[in-house]
Amino acid sequence: MQRQRFSRRFLAPVVTVLLLMILTYVVHDLAQWTGHGILYRVLCHVFGPLFFLILVFGAFYVYPKAYALGAGAGERVLACLVGPVAWMSKEVVAVSRVYTWPEALYYYVNPVHVLLLSALAAEMGLCEIICRKRWKKTFASPPRVPRTALMALILGLASVAFMFAWDFGVHHFYLFQEGYKAIWGYGV
Repeated sequence: MQRQRFSRRFLAPVVTVLLLMILTYVVHDLAQWTGHGILYRVLCHVFGPLFFLILVFGAFYVYPKAYALGAGAGERVLACLVGPVAWMSKEVVAVSRVYTWPEALYYYVNPVHVLLLSALAAEMGLCEIICRKRWKKTFASPPRVPRTALMALILGLASVAFMFAWDFGVHHFYLFQEGYKAIWGYGV
């Protein structure tokens, strides 16, 4: 496995996923200009779920691609986080129109973002294990699977399972609200 230049091993997979996210988001968002007929429903029902799938499962493309091109572990993790963090930041900017910036920044820890990051941790752990197994078939003495990949997989899955088991994250949202009230009070 030869290490490629930064633009190839990091930017190429990231830009591919980001462009797909932007395309699906824009088409979904612009669907409202078609009226509220059949075309609107088709665009929304196709491009909305596509955006979601790319956002949540884009790491399954980015991680192995970056791995195959020789990106280090830190680069692979950062590459997988670029798209989701960009989406989370877009949401924080949208919330900042209503709340102050410190309050909007608190929105980074909302239950949806925590669930997304937990799923990404599990995906990256699984991708690392799969990539190492693939390397085993290619090279004579493969490196063993690191404990960090196994821990990311286990903790990510446990966190996702916990969120769903705990009433689909409703109670986590209550904790999110209590944290908000503890920091900024109840408001007006």
